Amino acid sequence: MQYSFGVSGNIIWTTHILAGIFLIYIGYMALNQHQINQLFSLLLIIMGSLVILYHSHLMYLNYNK
Repeated sequence: MQYSFGVSGNIIWTTHILAGIFLIYIGYMALNQHQINQLFSLLLIIMGSLVILYHSHLMYLNYNK
């Protein structure tokens, strides 16, 4: 699958999965160091997890065609 400017779907999905991992990491660090509101940290962790699950699912569906 190709996206804008001919960018491969694998690159897009990998980028989004890595961004999700980054959001989980930032949320985890903020939660442990209490530098920002804990609810905000939990929301970052949840959003990061959802990004990883969503894009992993899309990649799985693409490879099973």
